[in-house]
Amino acid sequence: SGHKAPLHKCDIYRSKEAGLLLSRVLENGSSIKWQEAMRIITGGRTDRMDARPLLEYFDPLFQWLRIRLKNEHIGWAAEDVTVCP
Repeated sequence: SGHKAPLHKCDIYRSKEAGLLLSRVLENGSSIKWQEAMRIITGGRTDRMDARPLLEYFDPLFQWLRIRLKNEHIGWAAEDVTVCP
């Protein structure tokens, strides 16, 4: 599609091209290995999976959570962990 912005900014809603590609991959079900599905999705560029795009996708949420949870106490104040404060 030529999308160059961060993944979380990509919107495939109503994209005929994306729908056809997903359909092409999903119609195979479990009859092909995931590596072959990756080749189809990437147009033959790779059969590998890399977690970096997922980490980039969730980074805005991660940063938001870091700020919100900075001063939050996690755990119990009581010595007895069976007692909920």
